[in-house]
Amino acid sequence: ALPDIENAIEGKLYKGTSEEITSFIKERLAQTALLIAEAEVFLGQSTRTSDQEALSSAVDIFQGLPAQLQRLESELKKTADLAIKPPVLGSEPYSPADFNTVRSFQLEVEQLFQEASKDVDRLSQKLATVKKNLESLLFDYARMKQLESEKAIAFEKAAYLYSLQSEYSFITLQLSRFEKQIKSLQNLQKMGEELIKTCLGGIQVPENDVTNAKLKFEKTSSQEEFFLKETQKENNILNDKLLRYELQLENVTGKLEKEKEENEKKQLLKIEQKRIASIIDTIEIKQQGLEQKKLNKKINKFDASFSYMWLNWYARIDKDSSIHDVMQAWRDKRDYLHDLTKSLKEEMSQVSIGKSQLTQKLLLVGDDIKASTNQKITDNLFALQRQLVKENELIDELIATISRNKNDISVLSGQINWFLDGLLAEMPWYLNLQVYFEKNFRKSWEATWSVLYYPIFSVGETKLTLATILKFIFLLTVGLLLLRVIRRKIAIFLQKKTRLSFGSITSITTLGYYVTLVLGLFVILTTVGVNLSQITVILGALGVGVGFGLQTIANNFISGIILLSEQTIKAGDIVNLESGVTGEVKKVAIRSTIIRTVNGDDVIVPNSEFVSGRVNTWTYGDDWRRLTIPFGVSYGSDPDEIVQIAEEAAREVEITREDADHPVRVFFEGFGESSLDFSLKVWCRMYQLRALSGLRSDYYFSLFSKLKEAGVTIPFPQRDIHLQSISPEITTTLTKKM
Repeated sequence: ALPDIENAIEGKLYKGTSEEITSFIKERLAQTALLIAEAEVFLGQSTRTSDQEALSSAVDIFQGLPAQLQRLESELKKTADLAIKPPVLGSEPYSPADFNTVRSFQLEVEQLFQEASKDVDRLSQKLATVKKNLESLLFDYARMKQLESEKAIAFEKAAYLYSLQSEYSFITLQLSRFEKQIKSLQNLQKMGEELIKTCLGGIQVPENDVTNAKLKFEKTSSQEEFFLKETQKENNILNDKLLRYELQLENVTGKLEKEKEENEKKQLLKIEQKRIASIIDTIEIKQQGLEQKKLNKKINKFDASFSYMWLNWYARIDKDSSIHDVMQAWRDKRDYLHDLTKSLKEEMSQVSIGKSQLTQKLLLVGDDIKASTNQKITDNLFALQRQLVKENELIDELIATISRNKNDISVLSGQINWFLDGLLAEMPWYLNLQVYFEKNFRKSWEATWSVLYYPIFSVGETKLTLATILKFIFLLTVGLLLLRVIRRKIAIFLQKKTRLSFGSITSITTLGYYVTLVLGLFVILTTVGVNLSQITVILGALGVGVGFGLQTIANNFISGIILLSEQTIKAGDIVNLESGVTGEVKKVAIRSTIIRTVNGDDVIVPNSEFVSGRVNTWTYGDDWRRLTIPFGVSYGSDPDEIVQIAEEAAREVEITREDADHPVRVFFEGFGESSLDFSLKVWCRMYQLRALSGLRSDYYFSLFSKLKEAGVTIPFPQRDIHLQSISPEITTTLTKKM
């Protein structure tokens, strides 16, 4: 029988003691053997192909389960203990060899920590995926187990569940082991830092070591100079080749553009174009490789310089160099290496993209070779393929060089960090504070100062800077706040000490407020360095322009500012103007407003029409709108019944909205010539622009249907005809028929 699986995750496979987990594994193995036997019997009895395939798959998975469980038992026996042990330092003084031993230990711990962290991230993601699959499988298994027709598929689902449960447990045990290792490595990192401090505190550097380090630095510098000269020669040769092949590519491209029809010649030109383009890319990759080799030599020189510097620092008894200067210099070099690492990451990303694109090109060329039937085209495709393979090899070399440089920079940065930490421990607190201030405040202040006083634009001879604008905003804000306080105090004083009316006090304080505001504005402009005579000229010219024909533009411009600030009209509102335009506001701009009508027309309306004219808006406070639907019924109808029918008809219309504040109402308007007149009052929401007649149409359809269903007659006008001039024979005939 199929097993009862209640939980997607089987905790007994990884929780508890080793004996308990091993015991459960044995039970699972025994259960698996029974399931294999039952599946094989069922397989022999099955006739459907789909069932046979599902059962065969289930048997294969069940048969692989013992290997999974055996691997789980092996993982269970592993411990989180690390092979690496901290070095034991003897008594002082310590030699550079002792320090190198401690430093090697520290680097190894850092590398193990990074690897373990990557493993934890990878396993955590994998564990989440397996858990999700288990939950999905359990749901399918529980459903299919109940169906006799799906028994074969249920066997397959059970096999997958058991397999994934084993995998989940194995990953969980691995993850737990790596997490324990990370905690141990964190402790070892702290021990390494303490050992570095201890070693540096009691180190004694022989003069011979300093001399050797100096000789190595000088040799590295000479090698770099020689390499730079040789590299420059090689780079010049590559530039000549690049120019030559670019001319060839331009020539082939020109020939290709002249070929209008698709023929063999055009295909050969396309292949040649791609081959030359690949050669150009190859040359550029070689140039990038030369730059990376130059960088590698520079890093080696940095490393030799650092080795000489720190050995010389700890070897000297009388330290002539200022600890502050040394620390500042190597902090700058560390920052330079940090920026260099960023640029290498970006370059690696670009090269990786190029590698991916090149792989795609190789696949396409391979497909073209297989599909080609023309020998000449095939030969050219092979030539292109060989060139792309060469380019691919160079990209691999470039990626390896960039990775090596990144790793060397990382190691060198770590060395500089421990040296700086050692200097920091030696440095007096006041010098440390000075370094911190110079590093974080002075440079920031200089950068901020240059930005604040950089000229943004000029007004006449006055250059406006960001500092000028900020000063203007600050003074204006303070001035406005003071004016409001003074205005309120004066109003209170006048109210208490005088017999003036409230309106008079308001007029006086308001007038004084705006007069003072204008005067204060001129004072602030003078304070920040703006020449008022130039402002006066500009305002005078603007006034003349307005007087000669810009009145309409200025009117619309100011109206736009009013609309945007007050927001009485905004996008999404439905408005009806005095001019008869009805529609939805799509955009409120500085000069005009765009309205989309019910017919789909976009009407550009000047803003002044909204400010100076009367605007009927349907959505100012909210988007509720009440519709009035007049209708009439015959005199023989019951008014109460008509009210009930009309309310039911209104509620059946989709757009009707009703609540306590917006009820559906029916009013008896009066006695018409031919009918009893009613009006239906309903509320709707203006979610989207629709014709008002279209809204009413929905209610008239519903009313007609309901009234007809209830047998209510909708009357039409009736008239009495008075005939004065008619023959006696017709009068006699009509009288008899009546």
